[in-house]
This record gives sequence, C-alpha cells and structure tokens, in this order.
Amino acid sequence: MAPSCPSCGKTIFNKRYPKCEFCGAALPEGLALTTEQRNAIITKERDEADRAWLAARSARPSQRSSADTSLFGLFGGDAGTDSGASCDGAGASGGDGSC
Repeated sequence: MAPSCPSCGKTIFNKRYPKCEFCGAALPEGLALTTEQRNAIITKERDEADRAWLAARSARPSQRSSADTSLFGLFGGDAGTDSGASCDGAGASGGDGSC
C-alpha cells in the first residue's frame, strides 16, 4: 500500500518533497526523505550524468561535432567558398572557364 498524507489522505508520490503535494502539510519523519538522503540522491544522479556525458564524449572520433562542421551547409554554401559569387566564365585567373 502506498504511503498517504496524514492530513488529507492523498497518496504521497514524491518522497523527496518534504510537504504534501496536495495540501501542503509537512510530512512526518519516515514519509519523506531527510535532507541528507535527498542530497545523497542528487549527488549520485549528478555523478552518473557526468560519467555518462564523459563516456559519450570520449566515444566520438573527433572533438568537433557534426553540427559544428555542417553549419555552412545549412546556408547553401561551403565553409571555404562564397556561395553568393557568380561565375561568368571570365574568372579572376584570366578566363579559363573554371570557377
């Protein structure tokens, strides 16, 4: 049977919150986690998230993400060229026809 609030009788879903989520009454000891227990859980979750993030980052082949290298493709050009320039065949190199 799920624990319930002694004031309103509603089910306690979150033991991390020291008050009833429905009526706001302070929960007695044993129905809610202590401050030390809450801090230990939060620290553990942060440590796990940090480890997962570091593992995912180290699994990548390079430091740059694909989003960093493909941004220029979103605008129809390449990172090293000016997509707005036109090629009329004359070119700056004397008219060889290549752009």
